[in-house]
Amino acid sequence: MDNKPLSMKQAWDAFDVLAGDERVEFVQEPPSLEPAFRGYSTSAHASPKLWADVYLTALASRCGASIVTFDRSLARRSRNALFLR
Repeated sequence: MDNKPLSMKQAWDAFDVLAGDERVEFVQEPPSLEPAFRGYSTSAHASPKLWADVYLTALASRCGASIVTFDRSLARRSRNALFLR
């Protein structure tokens, strides 16, 4: 993001563009998400960022999806991640 994150309005505008793109699919949380999420979130550290990364990793693994991210640490945590520069 080059230290230039989107404003909330800009983020919603970007979401609307993605939602209108036929290549993008929004999925419901599968019933098997909670056990996977619990399995990935066994760290003794308190970290909101890690918590979110683990949730996304568990969701992607249960949906058979890939994570596309600008976040290096998230890309390293997930086997099915694509890091964008």
